[in-house]
Amino acid sequence: MKINQIITEKLSSIVYHSTGIDTLYTILATDTFILTPDFGTSAEAERRAKNRTYYMSFSRSPINDYHDTRSGGNCVIVVDGDAMNRAG
Repeated sequence: MKINQIITEKLSSIVYHSTGIDTLYTILATDTFILTPDFGTSAEAERRAKNRTYYMSFSRSPINDYHDTRSGGNCVIVVDGDAMNRAG
């Protein structure tokens, strides 16, 4: 049995994404999430520039330090994890 038959990765039914107000406006205006490039160290950046590795962070809870909205700088978006799982 192969490891990808044993382990699967997927989002929970509902997940949360934290972003700034300007980025939220762009997401709403374009109906598009812009992914963040993952360059890591400078050695990794050279290798990954060709592969263009990107990521988007989600959490399973809207209440944690990552989503600290008390300062007014971040917005929390509720995302349909099931729909993202079907798309992926």
